[in-house]
Amino acid sequence: MDDNNFGVPAGWYPDPLGLPQLRWWDAQAWTEHTSEARAPIVVQPVVPTKLAFADDELPSRREQRERERAENSTLLDTQLETETDSDHEELSAQPLLAMTLKELEAPLAESVEEANPSPRRATWHANVQTGTPALSALADELPVEPARSRTKTYTVASWTIALMPILQLVTSALLITAAGYGHNVQLMLLVVFGPYVLVLGLAAYDSLRLHVWGYKKPASAWWALLTEPGYLIVRGIRTHRETGKGFAPIAIFASSIVLVLASVVAVPGLIISLLPAVFASEVQSSVEADASALGAKIRVSCPSPPLIIGETFTCTATKPSGDSDSIAVSLERQNGWINWRVEDWGVWVLTAK
Repeated sequence: MDDNNFGVPAGWYPDPLGLPQLRWWDAQAWTEHTSEARAPIVVQPVVPTKLAFADDELPSRREQRERERAENSTLLDTQLETETDSDHEELSAQPLLAMTLKELEAPLAESVEEANPSPRRATWHANVQTGTPALSALADELPVEPARSRTKTYTVASWTIALMPILQLVTSALLITAAGYGHNVQLMLLVVFGPYVLVLGLAAYDSLRLHVWGYKKPASAWWALLTEPGYLIVRGIRTHRETGKGFAPIAIFASSIVLVLASVVAVPGLIISLLPAVFASEVQSSVEADASALGAKIRVSCPSPPLIIGETFTCTATKPSGDSDSIAVSLERQNGWINWRVEDWGVWVLTAK
């Protein structure tokens, strides 16, 4: 046999770690199986040379000579067989040792695989294998927790619900300033309360998308009956349980509310357009109080007040005698809010009785 292709067969060999024991070689790697150690191997002066352990009983010289005579008759046949086999296999000290040790008892049955009667490979064992931790087999049996993060948590519908106050604010501002429909109470009420129905549809679509993305218990669309914040809060709690995120739309909605309140202060026409009768009554009371302070008793009737700071409108003043005259009133800003100021009392409102 070519030395380059020679492989040591499986069997018992001295422990490579130097311990006083034998270790099982599976023809590819050392295993964890060990056997009780025997005395060191010695070469007995027997022809042909044999390997034996030191604790074996050695024959005497006389017994050796008698054994030699008995084996002389078969020596020639043995030499012929050896010469024939030498063409195919060259025995060295290492394979001879392997053949001798292989005859020892095999490992215990419990250390042998059912499908393969040979001892397990050394790489199978946790104390030998370097790439796999000892608890890897146990870890494979444990249930795998679902991932705490998903790439998709927010939908277009959820962002639309969160930004609904901004959309209402922009629509109202356009109707008041650009289109001039600020005094159309029905239209302004539609802008304020119409999105309530729209949010129900958006919530249903958003809940459906979350189901498609694999969420087990997304928020039901019926939570939208509690208006936008009701649905967004429940939605955030449900998605946070499964992914660890989901409260961003709530923060956007809160910021939108703050912006709307600031805009109402900056553009009072937004609230005046929703409550024109209330503000008309306030103008009348304000003008009558100013006239009484000047010594005139009049009754004032005003239409819907203007929606933009600086605009002027006309009210009708009626004297106790029944005569009436026009008064010019303007919308002004005072102390961060609005106030009504009389620009023109007319020709005789304050002088005539």
